[in-house]
Amino acid sequence: MKCRILHESKDRIRVHFYLSHMTCDEADKLENYLIGLSYVREVKVSERTSDATIRYDDTNRDKLISDLSHFDIEEVQLPDSYHSGRQLSHDYQDKMFFHIAKQLFVRLVVPAPLRVIRSVIKSIPYVWNGLKSLARGKLEVSVLDATSILVSILRGDYDTAGNVMFLLEVGDLMDEWTRKKSVDDLARAMSLDVDKVWLVSD
Repeated sequence: MKCRILHESKDRIRVHFYLSHMTCDEADKLENYLIGLSYVREVKVSERTSDATIRYDDTNRDKLISDLSHFDIEEVQLPDSYHSGRQLSHDYQDKMFFHIAKQLFVRLVVPAPLRVIRSVIKSIPYVWNGLKSLARGKLEVSVLDATSILVSILRGDYDTAGNVMFLLEVGDLMDEWTRKKSVDDLARAMSLDVDKVWLVSD
């Protein structure tokens, strides 16, 4: 595969691969291929920049260059047990980016009267959840969230109410991301990663 050395030190090299858009699957293939080389110690592949940072035994520099040049991403197949979690992180990074971009768009483009209506409508689920917690006789986090939002709206501070709801949504997104990534990491850590087993019969 065609690539270019961006930076190089004694036992570390950073390489850019000439791909129009590296997918998560292609990044996994490249990472799996490189980490499988006996003289490679550590690999980090960025699918967004199509770069790979490789730490290796510096006595094998020529061999590394040769292996990189002979690498064909179309021919490499990932083992069934291989799962990096890269796609999950990629998806949630995109979700976070678009969530923040939407908030900036609303603050900079949407007129103030429409932002007021939007804040009031978005506050309804939070206030409702807070009231349900109080009805059960419990003082939960939802009550505190509903109080801060409702007080801001009653005072006419709609921007603060909107910011509180925005931060709560960011927190929920990060919590969901962390929970799924933890489950994914645990599943990969417990994977046996074997191709053959003995079968005892009779």
